[in-house]
Amino acid sequence: EAPLLQPAAACTPEKVGVSFHTHREPGGQLTMTPSSCDSTSSAEGFFPACLGIRPLDEVSGVATPLHHLLATPPSGVHFQMAAGMTDLFPAGIDSVTVAASPERSRVPSFDDVATPQRVFFPRQLVAALFSAFVATSDTVSMGAVLFPVMGDAALKAQGIRMCLLTMAVTNVVLAMISEIPHGVGSLTDTVVPILAAYFASIENDGGNTETAIVAMSMLTVLTGVATCCAGRLGIGDYIRACPYAVFGGFIAGTGAQLIEFGFNMMVPGFRTVFSWASWQALLTWDSAAKCGPGALAAIFTFLLSRRNPEVDSFILPLMVVILTSVFYACLLGSGLRLEDARESGWLFDSPVPDEPDFFTVWTYGRTADIRWGAICTPHFFVTLLQLFCISFLTTVKNIYGTNEFTKAEANIDHEVKVAGVVNAACGLVGGLPSGVVMSFSVTAHTMGARGKLFSWILASVSIMLFMFGDYLIAVLPKMVPGFIVIWIGLVLLIFYVWDPIGMISPSSYAIILLMTVIDVWLGCGAMILVGLFLSLLLTARGLMSLPAVRISYTLSAVRSDVLRTSKQNNILSTFGDNALVLQLEAGLLTYATAFKIIDSVESESPGCEFLVLDWSLVQGVCDSALNTIKELLRLAQDRGCLVIFAGADQCVEAAFAKAGIRLDQSINEHGAKEAVRRIFDSHKMRGYAMLVRDRDDDTCCVEAMIIAIEFVEEWLLYKSDLPDCLPRCTSIRSSVLTMTTELGAELNIMVPESHPSYAVVLDVHIWLSCLHKQHTPAALEMMAQALEVRSYAAGQDIYAVQPPKWASEQGLALQSASAKLGVSGEPPPLVWLLEGEVDHCWTGIECREPARASCAGAGRRQALRSGTLRPNMRLEKASLDGYDVTQCLGPFRTSAAFFGAMGHVGRLTSRSCHTRVALLTRERYEQLLNDGPLAANLLSIYLAKKQVVDLTRFQEQVGPSLWRRAVS
Repeated sequence: EAPLLQPAAACTPEKVGVSFHTHREPGGQLTMTPSSCDSTSSAEGFFPACLGIRPLDEVSGVATPLHHLLATPPSGVHFQMAAGMTDLFPAGIDSVTVAASPERSRVPSFDDVATPQRVFFPRQLVAALFSAFVATSDTVSMGAVLFPVMGDAALKAQGIRMCLLTMAVTNVVLAMISEIPHGVGSLTDTVVPILAAYFASIENDGGNTETAIVAMSMLTVLTGVATCCAGRLGIGDYIRACPYAVFGGFIAGTGAQLIEFGFNMMVPGFRTVFSWASWQALLTWDSAAKCGPGALAAIFTFLLSRRNPEVDSFILPLMVVILTSVFYACLLGSGLRLEDARESGWLFDSPVPDEPDFFTVWTYGRTADIRWGAICTPHFFVTLLQLFCISFLTTVKNIYGTNEFTKAEANIDHEVKVAGVVNAACGLVGGLPSGVVMSFSVTAHTMGARGKLFSWILASVSIMLFMFGDYLIAVLPKMVPGFIVIWIGLVLLIFYVWDPIGMISPSSYAIILLMTVIDVWLGCGAMILVGLFLSLLLTARGLMSLPAVRISYTLSAVRSDVLRTSKQNNILSTFGDNALVLQLEAGLLTYATAFKIIDSVESESPGCEFLVLDWSLVQGVCDSALNTIKELLRLAQDRGCLVIFAGADQCVEAAFAKAGIRLDQSINEHGAKEAVRRIFDSHKMRGYAMLVRDRDDDTCCVEAMIIAIEFVEEWLLYKSDLPDCLPRCTSIRSSVLTMTTELGAELNIMVPESHPSYAVVLDVHIWLSCLHKQHTPAALEMMAQALEVRSYAAGQDIYAVQPPKWASEQGLALQSASAKLGVSGEPPPLVWLLEGEVDHCWTGIECREPARASCAGAGRRQALRSGTLRPNMRLEKASLDGYDVTQCLGPFRTSAAFFGAMGHVGRLTSRSCHTRVALLTRERYEQLLNDGPLAANLLSIYLAKKQVVDLTRFQEQVGPSLWRRAVS
C-alpha cells in the first residue's frame, strides 16, 4: 500500500539493460515480461538505476538483487510509478508489473542481456561484417549463374550486380520495418533456376538481354505484390502445411539444379547431367583442374559440417579464404599474370574497372531494344506462378525457421508482408526476389546480433559492397562461387534425398525423387505443376485416411440414463440391435470422410430401423459432405430407417438448413416419450430425419445423445407393447423375469401384495433369490416395515442439497466437495419409484478446469458433450405407471452418500402430479441395523449386486460417466 518506487535520474527506455515484452492492461497498468535479463552480482543495481525503479526493500535499506525479483512466482513484482517516471512510458500508464519470464526455467546469464549499444557496438559490428561477407559470397555465386545461356563476361557481371543490389535493398528494408532484429537478407537462391530458365526461353523466343532484365524486374515486383496480399490474407499457415514430400521435392530439385549451375560456372561446356556432350566437356584434364578444387572443397565442407555442426558458423568463410589464397599462391608461383588467368577461364571475363561503375546495373543495354511483345506471353505468367510459389514457400519456411530457432517471436504474417515489400522494392530498382535467409540469420544471432543497430550496420555494409562489387568480381576466382553453389546444392539435395531414407514412407520418398528428376530433366515449370498435383493428391489421401466414425454401438449394449424395469430391459435387449448409434469423429466432416458413414451403416447394421448420429464433436460440414448426407437420408427412407441427428452445433444446423435437409423437431418440442406417443397416434411423421438438441434450462440439463437414445428406447417399448418375451441371449435379467410369478407367491406369505412397499420388497427378494441363495423371505418382513411411502406433487423436491458458497468459489474437486459436504449435509434416503416420474440432477459445482468454469454459451454446450458435470445436469430419470403393483424402479444412485452418512450433492425432483416413492431414511436404516441386522445385511448385498450387474452389462455408458465413476 506504500509507494514501491523512489524517484531516480531520468533515463530513456533504450538504455535499459533488460529486454522486455510489454502488454498494456486495462486500467492504466503496463505488464513487462523480461525475455532476457542481467543477474550477475556486478549488475544487480543496473536495472533500478537505469529505469529509475528501486524496490521497496532497497528503500528500507535492504538491497534486493534483480535476479531475486525475476525469480519470484509468475505474478511478478509490482511497482507504482514514482514522480518523474511517467515521461518514460506511454500516456495513461501509472504502474508497472515486472513478471517472471515464461521462457526461462533458469536464472539468465550475462550473455543473454540485450546490452546498451555503446558497450557492445564492436560485437554488433563483427556480426554484421561476417554476415555481409557470407551473404555476399552466396549472392555473387548466384549472380554468376543467373544468365547461363549467353555466358559473356559483361552479362555475368550484370547478374552479379543485380544480386548485390538485391542484397543491399533487402537489408535496408529489413532494417526499417522487420521485427526480426537479427535478420540477414539476401537473394532467394531457390528462384535462380526459374529465372535462368526464363532467360533461356526469352532468348529462344527471339528476345534479348534487355528484354529479359526488364521482365525479371516486373516478375519480382508482381511477386512482391502477391506476397503482400498473401500476408494480409494470413495464408502463411497454409503454406507451412505443405506436405513434406512435395516441399522436399521442391528443395531437392533446386539443389540438383544448383549443382549443375556450379559446374557450368567453372566449365561452361557442361549444361546438364542428361547430356552426353556435357559429360564429355566435364571429363577432361583441363575441366578437372578448373572445377576439381571447388567441387572437392564443397564436398569436404559439407561432410565436415555434418560431422561437427559446431563449425557451421565459420567453415564457409574460412574455405573461401583458403581457396582464394591457394589460387593466388599458385598464380604467383607459376608466374602468370591476372589477365592470363582470365583468358584461361580461371577468372570471370570482367577486367578490374578504373573507377566504380555500379550504376551500370541501371544503364545496361538500350531501352529502345526492349521487346515488350516478348514479355507479354503466356510463358511470362507461368513463370510468375512458379516464381511466386517457390519464393513464397521459401520465404515462409525461412521466417518460421528463424523464429523457432532464435525465439524471435516475430509475427509471421507481418514478416510475410515485409517480404512482399522487400520484393516489390527490389523489383522497382532492378533487383530480384529476396528475403530473410534462415541460415545467415541464425549465424548472426549466434554471434550476438541483437537489435536495430546490427540491422543498420549490415545495411550500410551491403550498400558499400554493391557500390564496389565490380572490383570483387574482377579478382574472384570462378572456383570460389562454384564451390559455394555446389555446397548449397549438396545441403539441399542430401537433406531431402539421403537423410529421409528409412524415415518416411516409400511413397513419399518416391515423390521426392520424381520431383527432383523432373526439375533437372524437364525444368522447374513441369516440377511445379507436378508438385501442385501431388499436393492435392496427398491432401486427398490424407483426408481419406481419417476416420469418420469414432465409436459405434447398438442399444443392446448401451442405455440412456432412464431407469427401466426388467421387462423393459428385456425388450430393449431383444430389439436393441435394430438401433445403430454412431459417434462421428471430431473436426470437419469432408467429402473424403463422409462416405465412410454410409459404409459403417452397411457393414455393421444394414437392416437397422434406427440410426442415431452423434454430431457433438463435428465442427463443420463441407458442401460435398452434405450431398453424401442427403444420399444417406435417401437410402434410409427407402429402407424405412429413422435417422436422428443429435448434438449438432449451430453452424452444422445452419449448413443442414442451407442444403435443404429438413429435420423433424418433435423431440425438442415435446420430449422423447411424448414425441413417440404423438407419432404413433397420428400414424405419420414429418420426415425420416429428426433433430435433437441439448436440453439446457434452469431446472435440468440433458445431453442430446441421451435424449436421442431415450427416444429410441421409448419407440421400441411403445411398439412392442411390453410382451413377456425373452432376449436372444440369456442374462441375469432374463432369469429375474422368469422367476417373478413364482417368487411373488413365495413372498406373499410374509408380505402381502397390499403392502404399500410390496414392489420394493419383491424386487429385493427376486434379485437375492437369483444371486444370493442364503436368504429367506422371513428376513424381508422387517425391511418392509422400515420403508415408508410418500407422495409428491410436480416440481416438489424429494431430496435436495446445495453446496455451500465456499465450495463453488474454491472450485473443489468432486470427491473433496462431497466429503466436506458430508460433515453438515443431511444424508439422502434410498429412493424407489412406485408411480409417476422423478429426475435426479447434480447440484454441485462444475467439475471442469478452473479457467473454463465461467464459460457460457458454447462453453456450456461443450461441458455437456465432454462428460463433465455442471449444475442441474440430469444424472438419472425414472418414469413408471402405477397399474402394476409389482413393479418399481430404483433405487436411485444415492447409496454412496447413504452408507457414508454424508450429504449427497444432488436433487431428486418429482415431475408428475401423482408421484409415489418408497423411502428408506438413514434413521430407519440405523434402527434396522439394531432390530434386524440380517435384513440390513441383505439390503447391502442387494444394492451392491444390482449395481454390479448394471455396470458389467452396460459397459458403454452414455451420460455423465464422471459422476458414475466418482460417486456411484
